[in-house]
Amino acid sequence: MSGSLARHLIGTASALALALFGAAEVRAAPESVSFASLHRDGTTLKAWLEKPEGAGPFPAIALFHTCDSPVTSRGTIASREASWMKRLVGAGYVVLLVDSFNPRGYRSICNMLNRPITGEDDRPYDAYAALGWLRRQPFVSADRIGMMGWSHGGTTALATVSREMTEKVGWKDAGFVTAVAFYPGCAYLSGTDFRTSVPVLMQLAELDDWTPAR
Repeated sequence: MSGSLARHLIGTASALALALFGAAEVRAAPESVSFASLHRDGTTLKAWLEKPEGAGPFPAIALFHTCDSPVTSRGTIASREASWMKRLVGAGYVVLLVDSFNPRGYRSICNMLNRPITGEDDRPYDAYAALGWLRRQPFVSADRIGMMGWSHGGTTALATVSREMTEKVGWKDAGFVTAVAFYPGCAYLSGTDFRTSVPVLMQLAELDDWTPAR
């Protein structure tokens, strides 16, 4: 089951990244939900939920934004995240977009030299809180949940499914059955023994001058 979901999600992400199919219509506006992070700060996180029509249960994907806010100054979901939510719902996934920044008082940390929230040490606890919330929903297949992140959120995805992090949070496994990381920052991996037991897809851009592929 988990292997088939991983193959499907990775195939879906690859297809979407190459724009091989268009946006599907979402039947309802995103629903705002909240839950407490497993981080020591205990922040109550805000997230946006969209799901296919019907009772399910459906596979699910948790989304993690970049070093910038996932919502605009007008309070609407940013275009990249909104577009991916629409496409993933159209592909049959429950989608949960998690906001790690605004609930902690930050809109963007991109230009901060010393970032107050990290993808490797802080946001994985948000990811596990999202995973727990999704597993409690009757319309979600609890054993078919993946995650996807961009840049800072891509780093979050890699760190979350590392065996080191699963040991920190006390899980027997990653919980997430697969992860997709778009142009993640990987500097923190230097000199570490990075291991994961789930399939991981990394999408990197050859000419990226912010998080170079190398």
